[in-house]
Parts: sequence; C-alpha cells; structure tokens
Amino acid sequence: MNISLEAGFTKVMGNTNIMLQFANQKIERRSNILILGSFMSNQELEKFTCGVHTLIFHVAQKNKTSGLSNFQVDERSNVNRAHL
Repeated sequence: MNISLEAGFTKVMGNTNIMLQFANQKIERRSNILILGSFMSNQELEKFTCGVHTLIFHVAQKNKTSGLSNFQVDERSNVNRAHL
C-alpha cells in the first residue's frame, strides 16, 4: 500500500484542528487508518510532515464506528500525535 499523506494544522480558539488528505487513494474506513498507525514505523512516518511537525498515529482503540472527526491532537515539542 503506497499512500502519501498531506496534513495541515490550524489553530482555532486554542484548539488544533487536523485536516488530512490522502493523495493516492480515498480513505473512508477507519480500518485503513488503523493499518497506518499499527504497522508504520516512526521512520516511515517522518515523511508525513507539516513544517516541523511530525504526524504520528497512536491507536487507542479499534473502534470502526468513529471517523476522522474524532482525531485528537496532543501537541508536545515538535510532535503532533493523532490519537485514533
């Protein structure tokens, strides 16, 4: 699976909003995103950058009923962690 990711981060009233665009295919199911979080190493994720921020997927639970709107960002140092 070759998926390139463009991530944009905007600050709105102190909150960080995530916008994700997958260039090579349309990702609609949470299971596809869980594959990214589960099997990609930190080195592989380094190419998914927005400025100095690195987007790292952490799989909190395998609940396929939730969508991208439930992403939460934990912003520490130069690392943005997207919790699924």
